[in-house]
Amino acid sequence: MPADSYLASASESPAANRPATIGLVLGLVCLVVNPVLLGGLAGAVASCIGLNRANLMGQHGYSAVGRAKAWSGLGLALVGTVLSLLLKHGLF
Repeated sequence: MPADSYLASASESPAANRPATIGLVLGLVCLVVNPVLLGGLAGAVASCIGLNRANLMGQHGYSAVGRAKAWSGLGLALVGTVLSLLLKHGLF
């Protein structure tokens, strides 16, 4: 699917970047609870999708909304995953 149709067919306005927000929330949750490391993985994937969407917005003349949220979510998800791995390794 070309990038043009992706932005044009979105049901929300181009100023919204839900994947970036979801990635940030999952990154925050990952710092507190990450039992099977799936929260960190999901947060990283959602943040990467949000970054891609922000870049597409910027390329098509829109303001790149959600770029900071996506970067923050990606960082939090990675930090939460690493901390979870270190703590779990120390427990076993």
